[in-house]
Amino acid sequence: SEIAWIRKNDETITNVKKQYYKNNINHVRYTFMRKGGLFDQNLLKAGQSVTLIPKKLDKDINKYGGYNKSTASFFSLVKHLHKENEIISIIPIDLLYKNIFLSSEESALEYCEKQLNLKSPSFVADKKILKVNTLISLDGFRVNLGAKNSGSYTVYSAMSLILTPNQEKYLKRIESIINKSKRNKIELRINEEYDKITRQENIDLYKILENKSSSIPFNKLSVFRSLSILMNKSEQLFIDLSIENQVKALHNIINVFKEGRGSRVDLTLIGGIKNGSAITIPGILSGNTYKKIKFIDQSPTGLFEKSTGNILKNEL
Repeated sequence: SEIAWIRKNDETITNVKKQYYKNNINHVRYTFMRKGGLFDQNLLKAGQSVTLIPKKLDKDINKYGGYNKSTASFFSLVKHLHKENEIISIIPIDLLYKNIFLSSEESALEYCEKQLNLKSPSFVADKKILKVNTLISLDGFRVNLGAKNSGSYTVYSAMSLILTPNQEKYLKRIESIINKSKRNKIELRINEEYDKITRQENIDLYKILENKSSSIPFNKLSVFRSLSILMNKSEQLFIDLSIENQVKALHNIINVFKEGRGSRVDLTLIGGIKNGSAITIPGILSGNTYKKIKFIDQSPTGLFEKSTGNILKNEL
């Protein structure tokens, strides 16, 4: 006895399409503490130039070798002295010391002092624990905290690339034909009439992506500013590519914008490098290129959130 679909004036289908094409969908990544192996499971020989972890507590690493790349279970936000200046850093809490760190405030501060050699450490606001995928705002560009990487941290974009429905459809055709080529292990061949992919539309999309990379919010990160410069310099190079290589180049450029991306991107077709475009932030947050850094807590649905003030200004 209830009407589920109104055909008159396409009322219901119009509403369905309106909802379908919304581009403000809440996207929340699950935050967690890492478990599993304490470090890279490949045993390294003695004499390596890296800092090793003993294979056993009573085994000399100079004689027996050890393990490298300890696993960070989670991170912490710490204020400490560095060259007599008070700074704020993100520090890794290795899985090996997780339980000790969590056991008490005293043990956590002792870990900072003895394991990380931090002077006069104290935890910033309520950020003693920063789980993997913690949301961070870098001058308004949102990223998820990923993994430690020497003195820096890999982060993953949490900002969507917004395109028109027609541009999205064109990208899906590009992705479909590339996936088909990989799946069937055949060389990429494009029939403009059959595949509905053209050189002019490729060039138009290239210019759109170039403009996106130089516009807010993407231009807040050096990765996208560098992409913008590269694409501007290489526009004629892209135009002169075969249609197949244009498609491959566009597919790779789109990967730079991809949310949650952890892998590096090959931009050699437009004169870039093979393994680039990784997004990282320095471990020491004070005095870097960003003006505002905020840490954001979200509800599971993303409907509610709260953030710190700008930690660079001690707005905690």
